[in-house]
Amino acid sequence: MIQLKQKQEILLAYFHEGISQREIARRTGMDRKTIRKYIVEYEQQRERVNPFLLDNRSFL
Repeated sequence: MIQLKQKQEILLAYFHEGISQREIARRTGMDRKTIRKYIVEYEQQRERVNPFLLDNRSFL
């Protein structure tokens, strides 16, 4: 099972550092589909918490 810290590092690498899912998978040794799953889950959670941010990204 993945630890919260490892999941956080994946999300930071993707969103803040701009590293591709494939590169994150290579660096962590995890499957690319697993990396994508964590990113999609995070985006869905963010949408539920604050849908205004996703609808109005161009204004930010």
